[in-house]
Amino acid sequence: MKNSKYIGYNKFDSGWLENPEIFAVNRRAAHSDHRFYASAQEAERGESTLVMSLNGLWKFAFARREQDRIAGFEAADFDCTGWADISVPGHPELAGYGVPQYANVQYPWDGHENVAYGSAPKFDNPIGSYVRYFTLPKAFAGRRVMISFQGVQTSFAVWLNGVFIGYGEDSFTPSEFELTGALKAGENKLAVLTARRSAQNPAASAFRPPHLFRLPPSFSRIFPRP
Repeated sequence: MKNSKYIGYNKFDSGWLENPEIFAVNRRAAHSDHRFYASAQEAERGESTLVMSLNGLWKFAFARREQDRIAGFEAADFDCTGWADISVPGHPELAGYGVPQYANVQYPWDGHENVAYGSAPKFDNPIGSYVRYFTLPKAFAGRRVMISFQGVQTSFAVWLNGVFIGYGEDSFTPSEFELTGALKAGENKLAVLTARRSAQNPAASAFRPPHLFRLPPSFSRIFPRP
């Protein structure tokens, strides 16, 4: 399924959660995942100054459904410093937010909500609001800067300093977006909104629910491009 037409968007639409045809907005095309270094010496050490990991503690707020989340948290001037901390990568359920679920021959929403094919649950669809403040390394100066989410389940939207960056699904497929135009000198605010379920999620497992614990993770890194 082609998704190339969903580029150039500057605003998030929560309706994307209900649209199985939209699984990526402003996301860069897939490419090789080779390592890159600023010098041969860095390559020998296996440590690159051109990659900045965002793993660690993020600010976090939890809501049971989209309409209950904290609206406007992605704005540059919205203060999230008083929020709870959560480890990324990690599972919110194991940090006390929501309940881990095991699904075998039924869907997690069975008996609670009727979810039409190609739609997403509305009553019980946990939402995570993540915020990370960071300052770019000097090695990134003058370069295009990308962010790569190595895995986010199930769908997520990204803002930098209040500017909408992009949207992605596919859970365990890396999603890469460009940050260059929204970056500023000094401290930057990265905001990520995650939804546990989307239209892609029920549709993808419509024929047979997989045997697994449903624990949404997320983890990311940023890096420059020449």
